[in-house]
Amino acid sequence: MRRRLALLAGIALIAAGTAGAGDAKRPPAVTCQSDGMAGTAYVRGANCRQVLVDGYPRRYIVYVPTSPAIRLDRPLPVVFMFHGSSGSGEQFLKMSGWREQAERVGLIAIFPTGAVYRVLDSGRRNTKWNDYTLPREVSLTEKPAGYPSAAPWPANDVKFTSSMLDDVSAGVKVDAKRVYVSGFSNGGAFCMRLAVELSNRIAAAGCVGGGLDADRSKLVKRRIPVYALTGNADDKLAENIGVARLPLNAAELVAIPRLGARLALFVATFGLVNRYEETAGEGFVRLLYRTPQPGNRSGNTFRYQDPQLDAMLEAQRREFDEARRQALVRDIQHYLLENVLARLDYATPINLWVAWPYYRNFVPSPFWGESFRLAEAWIDRDTPSYNDRPS
Repeated sequence: MRRRLALLAGIALIAAGTAGAGDAKRPPAVTCQSDGMAGTAYVRGANCRQVLVDGYPRRYIVYVPTSPAIRLDRPLPVVFMFHGSSGSGEQFLKMSGWREQAERVGLIAIFPTGAVYRVLDSGRRNTKWNDYTLPREVSLTEKPAGYPSAAPWPANDVKFTSSMLDDVSAGVKVDAKRVYVSGFSNGGAFCMRLAVELSNRIAAAGCVGGGLDADRSKLVKRRIPVYALTGNADDKLAENIGVARLPLNAAELVAIPRLGARLALFVATFGLVNRYEETAGEGFVRLLYRTPQPGNRSGNTFRYQDPQLDAMLEAQRREFDEARRQALVRDIQHYLLENVLARLDYATPINLWVAWPYYRNFVPSPFWGESFRLAEAWIDRDTPSYNDRPS
């Protein structure tokens, strides 16, 4: 059976405890197990790196799990974590939880630091990521000392992300099919930009407190799963859409004009069906939008649907541990053989060919089709049966 996995995009709204953007002070420096420019050999632990992007050095930390139980001779998934305004890679290495997750499940976590800009509304100099709205929020003339005059400004952070991935892939075994991006606040908005413009290199995006400013569908490289999350007490989002607090009800959410317009941009950009499935629980509500491609609710090759099989497929997608993932795949294969394929009835034609002896090298091959059975055949005029052939 051929089954296509669903591409999906979800919008989740979480109650006040995970409210939106907030700036934090720069933390003390991180102890680096290795330090250098891109191309420096990686070791277990925190690897502090710089890479030149358009002639300007950009810094990032690559955390490689220290647990000896995690083998580095096998490809590992990669997760980028983009901080919020005024944050840093060092700060989010310490507070995001991705370093601890790297140790638990076996992944490589990357913590970059944004470039410094003069913010127009506050006059302060803050680190920021070049999301789709940044050019309207910062000075386009004031640049960091030593920034090349010919380099693009705001900085090309999509190129920076691709350069980091190139460096890590060259120094550590990376599972290129499991590269993920995440971000918070301004980093969440940049995470959305990466889900659009770097979707050819990433498998999925999880963006907190960030959105889209316009329909960016023409820039999308390919469709990937995107998860957008915000708090219902996110002060910045509430200010932008004109409400004090977001309701934890899907119908009420989409009825808010400005929020409904933002959801429409999300749906249009990622090519989704403008119809959501609501899941609500204590303190949260989730709106799930799906792609219209076969393999989703619109059906698959055999129009076969099985909730248990869907749950098994979803479980193996979420599993990072290689051994457990392989075990889940084997369970799926057994389930298919025992419960699915037995229900699909196949009928194959039985063909009978008869050929005269002078018709040489005739090898029937119904698998390849009728044309192939004649490709290598020839007529032997020297055999007696040729002269006795029927007229």
